[in-house]
Amino acid sequence: MPRFEDAIQTVGSLVLHALVSLYRAVEVCAYGRNPKFETMAWTLYDKSGYSSSFSTFHELDIAGEHSLFIAHDVRRTTGFHQVHKLAIHWVVDGKWRAPYELIDLFNSPPPPWLYIGYGEDESNLTDCTEELNCVIAYDNLVTPEVLTALLPASEGKTWFYINPKTFDTAEFPADGILIDDPPAPELQPSTSTKDD
Repeated sequence: MPRFEDAIQTVGSLVLHALVSLYRAVEVCAYGRNPKFETMAWTLYDKSGYSSSFSTFHELDIAGEHSLFIAHDVRRTTGFHQVHKLAIHWVVDGKWRAPYELIDLFNSPPPPWLYIGYGEDESNLTDCTEELNCVIAYDNLVTPEVLTALLPASEGKTWFYINPKTFDTAEFPADGILIDDPPAPELQPSTSTKDD
């Protein structure tokens, strides 16, 4: 009987391998492997929690004094796989964020948190780590206001995160986290050339 089970397992593995190969062949033939980058929307968030989305930046009414920030939603499509990133735009000292190429948003640094969530206190949090992967891009200034605007269910709750350098759980800084620096060299794992 074990030979019969081995045969079924071998046939199953071959069928699964064939399906994966067929999927990859269809993906390459139909869509190619070159990624495609495109703007999905420009969304203006104001201080009252209202947001308005348009297909181009120039459609936004940014003259209002109640404007909080602008989120530029960009999609990268490779075959059937899609990834979204948000570029967060603020007016700092009368200047908007520096220009960037869409591809640059996907050259992401290490996340500035191991875990991020909101709640009444740090012992009972709603995990938002996966949902907020889209804001991990160079030059994004992520503040509690941005987090609450992107996830309105967190209104009135406190944001917490686990610092990747100290592994401590802390309240999210009121002035936010600027995503721009890689971990310090002493905190990066050492490379080894021998078998450990």
